[in-house]
Amino acid sequence: MSRERQFILIGEAFNQLLLNFPEEKNLFPEAPRIISFRTRLTHAYRTISDDVVWGIMKNSLSSFCTKIYLLYQERCPE
Repeated sequence: MSRERQFILIGEAFNQLLLNFPEEKNLFPEAPRIISFRTRLTHAYRTISDDVVWGIMKNSLSSFCTKIYLLYQERCPE
């Protein structure tokens, strides 16, 4: 699966999360940007350079994944 496709899935997941659990919006102030990026990847993918995708992967993805993981551990303990 391409990195772009993975970002599309993340954006759609956030969109659904906020539709179903709007109170979670405060936990993810970056959600509107993630959803917007998903929309651009889906409908205007030719306007996004590989450098933009790589920059997000390099600068933002790790901290974002950590935040999601910690939330999951908090809400879904084993």
